[in-house]
Amino acid sequence: MPSRLSCYEAFFLRGADEVLEPDPRDPGSPYVYRFPPVKVGPLKRFLVQLSDVCVYITDGMSLREMPVPPEEREYCPTRIELMACTLGSVVGAEDGRDRVMPLLSLMDRTMRAEGMFFGPGFTLDVGERICPNSEMTGFFFSLPDHVDMERLCRCTQGAQLVLSVVPITPAELRLARDSGSLDLIARFEQAGLPNLFNPFRPSVV
Repeated sequence: MPSRLSCYEAFFLRGADEVLEPDPRDPGSPYVYRFPPVKVGPLKRFLVQLSDVCVYITDGMSLREMPVPPEEREYCPTRIELMACTLGSVVGAEDGRDRVMPLLSLMDRTMRAEGMFFGPGFTLDVGERICPNSEMTGFFFSLPDHVDMERLCRCTQGAQLVLSVVPITPAELRLARDSGSLDLIARFEQAGLPNLFNPFRPSVV
């Protein structure tokens, strides 16, 4: 699978500091890139996308269509990539390995293996803690903030949308499934919670 890394680097105006290659044992797995935050002046801040956060993004998920029913395709595109934003790289205390990159790859593998599809407002229940010292057991998919989506999609292998991934707790998963994703979003907004991948934050429920 060809890499679109150079296109992503041109979009984010910085180089990736880590690349997770596709798993050779899993022929459909994507690349995952990590772009570190960069310091920019006030004028350049308007040009550099998401300069103050660490950006993770997949490359290759959009080569395959998700099995989205025709009646849902108006609001749930069939080809996506995933991204996550953190205030710094999330690494394990024991081994120093990045925790976010393999999780994005796992979501892709789960989607393909289970015949699932993801869209804005969807959740994914992992059924166990996503990493040590975290209470999060699932993920919420939303639209990323402060991103030129049309231009970002042109950088991909064929995505119609790039979804932002936010870890959520069991209580937040239940709220989204029982009351709807809009209620969970309202709780996030009431708590002033930014659209970040933070596996260690307190629950808003």
